[in-house]
Amino acid sequence: MSLKSDQIKLAIAGICAVALALGIGRFSYTPILPFMRESLDLSSSLAGIIGSWNYFGYLLGSFAILFPFFSYNLKSSFITACIISILSTALTATTDNFNFICLTRFANGFAGAVVLICGTSLVFSRLEKFRSPDLRLAHFSGFGLGMALSSIVVMACDHFHISWKGQWLFMALICLILFMPVIKLTPIQPENTQKTLDSQPKTNGNFILLCIGYAFFGFGYIIYGTFISDFLRSSQDLNFLGNMAWLIAGIAAIPSAIFWQKIGNLTSIDTSLLLSSFVSAFGALMLFFILSPPLIIISCIFFGFGIPGIVSLTLLEGRSRFKGNTTTSIAILTTFFSIGQILGPYISGSIIDYYNDYFLAILISAISLGLGGIFMLRSFRIFSYT
Repeated sequence: MSLKSDQIKLAIAGICAVALALGIGRFSYTPILPFMRESLDLSSSLAGIIGSWNYFGYLLGSFAILFPFFSYNLKSSFITACIISILSTALTATTDNFNFICLTRFANGFAGAVVLICGTSLVFSRLEKFRSPDLRLAHFSGFGLGMALSSIVVMACDHFHISWKGQWLFMALICLILFMPVIKLTPIQPENTQKTLDSQPKTNGNFILLCIGYAFFGFGYIIYGTFISDFLRSSQDLNFLGNMAWLIAGIAAIPSAIFWQKIGNLTSIDTSLLLSSFVSAFGALMLFFILSPPLIIISCIFFGFGIPGIVSLTLLEGRSRFKGNTTTSIAILTTFFSIGQILGPYISGSIIDYYNDYFLAILISAISLGLGGIFMLRSFRIFSYT
């Protein structure tokens, strides 16, 4: 088997894992949420709480990676987390109980963090030495692929009047299919990954401000990401775009990571982070001013096109600013990201319920995305590397 073939197989495994655990396991909540709210009579606050439990699980999953058991066993942790993601997705369909739904979403969030961190560490460590930046960042196109697939499933289920429980079961089935290439193509853990885990990590102002910027990004993107479909379906004139919006954002997200990497090569990584953050922020801000079908479509394209690029470049940039191993730097960044994600749905859901309006939450989403990009840029300019 050729070296290039092995690299492609690894990239495919990474794409499928991100698609099942994050693009579908986590983000399918967005297109399914309107159906859950209607059936379970959920307020925006309660819908936000379900989302926050998922992101709380994501936070604890990020912490868990810092323990030797996980970091010394990247492949087994990675595969096990994929299985937990599939099971928790299926279990969400088994009950109307609010607390149990929160529990399944918590487990799904925990698994999602482990999949992202372990998978990214495996992909980066394997492909870096072969100088395959496009294949390395293709890993993150799984976000868009999963988002698009989840939207298609929801639209098909809606057409055939399948309930939200049935939608979750179909999501689990798609995840199971995506798991097949993951378990077949994932390589063994590289030896150099284990050796570097014992090194003493060091941080500086560059890395700390990158973490803060990533927390702002997590807070901002998740507001739009949680409530966009629900927002559109609540409007009589825009209801028909409710299911389509997430599909459009998902398709736009597929080439995002590779595109923004190329922009980073032409300028600098932090400049590319600023631009991609502003693109997503502009997409969210468009909904604050004028509501028309063409502009909503453009909004979804801009938002989706920026998000995976921000994730991939932040994790990549974190490796150069953090004086330690890849797994630890990704885990720390993801922890800050998770804190923003936990606060976003809860605060925005409460605002939507209090004002009976989505627009202030959307404005906060756009501002937070922009601030995230600024912090990432300034972290590169204010402090000198040590």
